Amino acid sequence: MPSYYGRQFELFVTNESVPFILATSDRQFKFTFNILIDFGGFNTYADIVIYNLSQDTEWEISNKGDYIGLRAGYEDSIDYIFKGEIVNIIKERNGSNRLTRLICKSGSVSQGKSVINEPFEKNVTLKELCKACADALGFPIIFKDSDFPGESPYLSGYTLSGDPKKILGKLAKAHGFDWIIESNKIVIVAKKSSRGVSPIVVSASNGMVGIPELTEVGVDVTTRINPALKIGGEFRIKAEFGKVNFSNVYFQDVPDTLGEGTYTIQKLQHEGDSYGDAWNTKITGVRK
Repeated sequence: MPSYYGRQFELFVTNESVPFILATSDRQFKFTFNILIDFGGFNTYADIVIYNLSQDTEWEISNKGDYIGLRAGYEDSIDYIFKGEIVNIIKERNGSNRLTRLICKSGSVSQGKSVINEPFEKNVTLKELCKACADALGFPIIFKDSDFPGESPYLSGYTLSGDPKKILGKLAKAHGFDWIIESNKIVIVAKKSSRGVSPIVVSASNGMVGIPELTEVGVDVTTRINPALKIGGEFRIKAEFGKVNFSNVYFQDVPDTLGEGTYTIQKLQHEGDSYGDAWNTKITGVRK
């Protein structure tokens, strides 16, 4: 179980091996971030703001399309919560503060230029088609064969032609899976399945903030930043209290242990402020 003290973050720009900002538990300058990872969006998005960089240092962040990586967490649990590319660089002022704002997506520049035009012979499998799309986008793929035990191959073959993202969306609808570009890899998870890692416990003694909110399809809950939480992974809630956020409570069965259970992560939102209180992950989960 991670310890929730000594908040840390580390930023990489251009060079994946050499940090632009070294991991530190000090609050020597203001740094904020908002990371959104949502199966409904197909991309991972990041809004990162660095305060009061010197002009020389600011010039080191000057190219759209450059690699950017962000690690965050605590002293014993820091890890990547975002990898991608810079889409826009915005310089702002807030009073006497100079702000360098980085708008980023996971793999946005490369995927915008990607087109696939590849015919496949008979008996091509779903995995082969998904991998071809991932290769065209330039990313490795996470795909569990056990998620699709009854899928038959395409007996007459299949031709992939056009935008690989749109093709993945078409395959996802036909075969019942979710997909997203997360930290420069493509994650594919079948509906009602998960990434196969052990569920992470979310409780008051393990970083949970407030109480879980039960919805018609699952649960919303906030916890301290834990980079082990991954889209498509599982988490288990242990909570004495909770609240309900759906209609027709007179006709629906609300469990006695409100919100407790195992859920698959459908959306993650990481929010951090090195000078403020925010250092949380909001989780939207669907019921197993």
